[in-house]
Amino acid sequence: MKPKSFHILRGTFTFRLIPTLIALAMLAGLIALGVWQIKRLHWKENLIATMQARMQEPAVDVGLSVIPDEDVPNMDYHPGRASGLFQNDRALYLNATSIGTGEGGYDLLVPLALEDGRFLLVNRGWIPYASQEQENNIYKPAGPVRLTGILRLPPAAKPLGRPANNAAKNEWYWVDLPAMASAAGVKEFLPYMLEAADAPHDGAWPVGGQSRMDLPNHHLQYAISWFWLAFVLPFIYFASNWRRNSSPLEGEDRKS
Repeated sequence: MKPKSFHILRGTFTFRLIPTLIALAMLAGLIALGVWQIKRLHWKENLIATMQARMQEPAVDVGLSVIPDEDVPNMDYHPGRASGLFQNDRALYLNATSIGTGEGGYDLLVPLALEDGRFLLVNRGWIPYASQEQENNIYKPAGPVRLTGILRLPPAAKPLGRPANNAAKNEWYWVDLPAMASAAGVKEFLPYMLEAADAPHDGAWPVGGQSRMDLPNHHLQYAISWFWLAFVLPFIYFASNWRRNSSPLEGEDRKS
C-alpha cells in the first residue's frame, strides 16, 4: 500500500499502514496494562483491609477448634494459638530472608503434635544458613509448648518464579503441605500453618515473628506509568511520521 501524505502544521504527515498498526497495538497494550494495575490496586487494598480486620479478631485455639472447610480461607492472617509437642527431628528448612535484617537463610518449619493427634506445621522463625549444620545453636524445646502467632494459608500451587522443592535434600522454596507432610513422616497437616510470634528462649535461633504484615502496594504508581506512556505514544507516533516543509528561502539557499 502506497503511503498517503497530508499537509498539517506547516509540514507533511505520512500515513504508513504497518507503523500505524504497531502503534495502535502498543496503545491498546499500554491501556490494558494500566487498567490491569487499577484492578490489582483494588484487589490489594481489599486484601490489606481484610488482613488488618482479621488481625483484630480474637485468637483461635487450633488445638481446641475444628474449623469447617468453608471457613478455612478466612483463617489467613488470623491470630492463632496452639499447644503440643514439637517433632524436632522432623524439621523442614524453607529458604527465606530475615524480616529484620534481609539476610538469607531458612525459616524453620517444625511439626507440632496436638493433644488430639492432629499435626500443625509451625514456622518457628528464621535461622541463618550456617545454623542448619550447627544445630546446637537452635533451641529445641523437648516438653509441651504453648505458642501464639499468625495463621497463614499456604499457596495452592507453586508460585511463579519459585524453584521446585527438593524433598530429598530438605530444601524447600515454597510451602507445599502434602509434600512436607510426606517428608516429615506424618499423615497430614492441618490446612493452615502457624507463624509463631517472637519469644525469648535459651538458644540463639530461631528468630520468631517472621509474619510479613507490610504488603507492598505500588499498583497506583504502575498504573500511572502505563497510562502516561499511553498518553505520550500518539505524540511520538505523530512526530516520527511528520516532516516540516521547507520554506522558499531554504529552497533558494540549497540551490545557491
